[in-house]
Parts: sequence; C-alpha cells; structure tokens
Amino acid sequence: MAKEIFENRLSLAERNVTFIVDDQDSDDITYLCDVTKQNVSESFFQNTWTTINSVNCGYAWIQLKFNGTSAHISTRLSSSSDFAIQLDSSPLLRHTGTGVYSTPTLIDGEHVLVYAIGNTSVSPAFDYATVNAGPSTNLKGKNIIVDDTDSGALEYSGNWAVIPPDALALDSNSAPYQNTLHWASTLGDSVKLSFQGTSVSVYRTIPRSTLAQGEQGANGNITVTYTLDSNKPVNVSFPMSSNEPRIIPMSRFLQLDSLSSDMVHTLQLNITDIPSSASGIQPPGLGLDFFTYTASVESLDSILNGTTPSVIGGAGTGIDDGTTLNVGAIAGSILGGVAAFILCLLLVIFVWRRSKRQSQRQAQAPKSLVLPVSMKLNRAGTMESFVSLEKKGEQL
Repeated sequence: MAKEIFENRLSLAERNVTFIVDDQDSDDITYLCDVTKQNVSESFFQNTWTTINSVNCGYAWIQLKFNGTSAHISTRLSSSSDFAIQLDSSPLLRHTGTGVYSTPTLIDGEHVLVYAIGNTSVSPAFDYATVNAGPSTNLKGKNIIVDDTDSGALEYSGNWAVIPPDALALDSNSAPYQNTLHWASTLGDSVKLSFQGTSVSVYRTIPRSTLAQGEQGANGNITVTYTLDSNKPVNVSFPMSSNEPRIIPMSRFLQLDSLSSDMVHTLQLNITDIPSSASGIQPPGLGLDFFTYTASVESLDSILNGTTPSVIGGAGTGIDDGTTLNVGAIAGSILGGVAAFILCLLLVIFVWRRSKRQSQRQAQAPKSLVLPVSMKLNRAGTMESFVSLEKKGEQL
C-alpha cells in the first residue's frame, strides 16, 4: 500500500496542470496600445483573435498577469519578424520568429509578461496564452486545458494513433495545440476524462477531404457517443473532413455546461459510426486535440488528486472518496503513537536501572571515605565541625 501511494505521488509531481487564457479575457489580459479584436467562424481558440493598429505596439502590446511557474503566448505572424518580451523587472529583450513565446521555468508566484511588436505589415494575430499552475495558483474558475498527450488525465482504449490516416501539411495557421493529435478511425475507439469542474468542452482538428467530390463518404458524418457520469449515452454527429482544401484547427464539437461543482465528473467518448469510402481509402476519422473544463476547485493538489485514477473511489465511478489516503494517514498515526510509547517506556527503564546501580555502588563503598556533611579536616589533620572552626575564626 505504501509503495503504491509513493509511486502515485511521484506521478502527480511529474504532471503539469495548465489553464488557457483567451485573447479577449480582460481579467488576465491587458492591451497597452491601440488594437482590433476580431470574431471569426473557425481556426482560432474561442473563434477570436486580436491584432495591433499602431507601431506604438512595438513598445508594449500585450500584458499578461499570471500566478504560476511558466507561461506561453500563442501569436501568429504572416512572416517571421522581430518581437520583444519583458518578464517581471527585466528589460525588453528582442526575439525573432513566428510570434510564439514560452517563458523559462519561474519561481511559483505572481508574474507580469509584456509582449511588444510594432511591425503592422506582418499582421500579428494574438490567439491565446497558457499558464502552468504552481502550488500558490488559485485555479477555481480557470479554464483548464488537457492536451491529447496527457496520459495522467486521459484514458484511451481501442486503436488510437498519433499519425493521421492522411498526412497533414500543418503550418502556423493550422497547427493543433502542442502540435499533437490523437486519431480515432475504428469503431469502439474511446477516451475518458475525469475532472472537477462546472463545464467541459472537446476540440478537434478537421482534416481536408481526401475523397473526390461527390464520392460516397466525402461528406459523411462520424458519430461520437458521449456519456457523462451515470447519465444515458448521447450521440453527436459531424463531418469528418472540412470538404475544402484546407485544415481547420481548434474546432469545438462538444460542450456541456451547468455541471455540479461538488463532485468529480467522468466524460467518456466512444466512436460508434464511421462512413466507409467506396474507393477503399481509409476515412480520416476523429482528430482529437484537447479538452477544456472550468475548474471548481482552487488548489493544484485538489485537481491532481481528483483526476488521478489510483486515488478515486470505486472502479469507473470517477468519484474520490479519499479512502486510500485516509487509511494510510490513520495507520501512520497509530504506528507513530505506538513507537512513541515504546520509546518513553525504554527511557523510564533505563533511568530506573541507572539510579539503582548508583545506589548499590554507594552502599558498598568503604565508610572511611564518607565524610559527614557537618565535618571538615582542620589544619592539624583532625576532624572538627564547621561550627567549631567558625568559633575559632579560621578561614575555610
């Protein structure tokens, strides 16, 4: 039991909990220059992005205030360009690239990141930021993001693959979150997420069509059956491909709101229908990118413990009853109390035996060596009392 708990603690320590901040989230994002906010139909997280309107944004464009151990800024540029970053009290430092930036690992706590770019010709489009939480991060109400590669939070079964049936030509405008996807293209493929939150969403990348226009399956729908907790399964269907010569990332295909905040939920997705192709070309299937959920607990430890299968109660319940850790704590307290009692008992026996040996040695010592308390040798070598010596005026 102790070994299992220790191994579980190690796995929790190795995991990251990350929350995502949309470009239009005014609680965490402040714009320091003139900007334009855009609403679009697809390809961006929450279907929004923000760009600059002035070269003055080269001094300061985006300010992200966060509590955590690292942060990431996702900005798309039409071409490689210079931009600058100021982190906490450091000066602005120039960077060159496609616009994305990740901080080094920071001390857990409050931080301020300022992003600057004044080249309006590259049309920078700020999409979102992510923050890795630390022990002091208050996560309640944050939008937690779970990547498809998070093996500590997701449980896959079936024939999922990380390589799509048709090779995707991804670029900065179509890249999935963390540049990873899990593909389901066979019946019975499923994935399960346990979480503590009040809402949950699931996102995918939509591949371009690999079939000829009008061919059977070119416009076919894939059916995903989802089950939340002990509720009845529900079917949702949507096109497998974009039916266009382009890829669409960040596409949300499921959203569930108004969930109970005081329990651990379990969401399971199962592939229940995939149309076949007349030409024998394997259909693209589902390209799973990530989950998000609105956290209903505050601490990092609560999220890690609440979503880890080895510490939740009951097989397949997704509800944490705390049994494993409570039993360990009780057993440890009992063993500690017994050990303390035995130690005290041994100490009493040792002191008693030592006192007894000293008494025996004193009783056996020669009486000529024992002087009465009221006697002292005088200068003549005879015994006189302190009283008689004091009367004679002698110094002791």
